[in-house]
Amino acid sequence: MKRCPNCGAPIERQGDTHCAYCGSPLQDDTQQVTFQPQPQRRSKAEELDEKVRFCRALSIASLVFFAFFIVAAIAMVTAGSIINDPSASDEQKRSAKTSFKIAAASIIIVLGLIATGTIFHIFYSAILGQI
Repeated sequence: MKRCPNCGAPIERQGDTHCAYCGSPLQDDTQQVTFQPQPQRRSKAEELDEKVRFCRALSIASLVFFAFFIVAAIAMVTAGSIINDPSASDEQKRSAKTSFKIAAASIIIVLGLIATGTIFHIFYSAILGQI
């Protein structure tokens, strides 16, 4: 036998009963040994790639939340100016009050999402040993 049937690593010594790389039992011509495939370990590069993808996704989500926050803040300021405008009609003021409430609720929701994302990121980083 020249290669491990599980991982494909070269077998260096003729009498080896287990693969030096993955630990799987080896079969020789005189005996039949069954083995369970060992799960392959991820490389450091694969683990780093996963962390980078997570950080990119978190950054994109943060930018989207920030943009939504800015739009909601602009809507609140605009609605507030209409509410306080003495020349605005009652219908315009009612509509502006509704818009103001929706924008305020949106800001509260976005701040909650940002806080939740931050807490998730802290726990994720702690679990992976990044802190």
